[in-house]
This record gives sequence, C-alpha cells and structure tokens, in this order.
Amino acid sequence: MKRNVTVTLGVTAVLLVVLILATLGRSVVHTTSNRPDPLAITCYNLTQLAIACRDYRRSTGVWPTNGFALRRVVSGIATNLLCDGWGMEVEFKMYANTAPQMHLVSYGQKFSRSGWTNAEFIQEVTW
Repeated sequence: MKRNVTVTLGVTAVLLVVLILATLGRSVVHTTSNRPDPLAITCYNLTQLAIACRDYRRSTGVWPTNGFALRRVVSGIATNLLCDGWGMEVEFKMYANTAPQMHLVSYGQKFSRSGWTNAEFIQEVTW
C-alpha cells in the first residue's frame, strides 16, 4: 500500500513540475519563431518515458536497457518519445538492473566546437 502511494505521489510531483514548466514556457513571448520549445518537448518525453519504464519494471521485474526493449513490452510508446526536443536519442542508464532507480538522460543540443551548449537533463525513475 505504501509503495502505491509513493509511486502515485512521485508521478504526481513529476507531472506537476512538467505542468509548471509548460505554463512558464508559454508565458514567454516568442517574437522570432513559432517552433516548438525543445526543452518542453524534452520534459514531456522524459516524463512519459519514466511512466513507461515503471510499467516495464512492474511487468518484467527489471529496468529496460533501451527504447527497443521498452517498446517490446509496453504498448503505445511512440518512437518520437525516445528522443529529446533536439532529436537526440534519450539514454537509459542504471547502475544495476536490480537497483531501485534508473536514469533517463538527455544531453541537450548537439555538441559544437565551443562545447555543450545546453546542460544535461536527467529524469530519475524510482521503483
């Protein structure tokens, strides 16, 4: 019972953060472009992947090692969810498959000669 409450509270907190970020992102006036915000897309995709990873863990007892494994077990995962807002593939990282958490990692914009132009985005997924 406590695990279900903890998972529910965790998912609710993540969704609340995404909602706040989306609201703040819409309040900024964009005069140069109407393109989708890559940060908002990344936050949404990482949240959806976190939920799917929990479903995978619940079904198999282990964390998914990549998007292909995730899509084989959890239905309804679109291929565009496996990429961040900049079109780069989200990495699945874990220290041990039996650990109580894993991480979904987005590296932001592509590497340029001046180095990484955006910080990493990491979504912790807990069991």
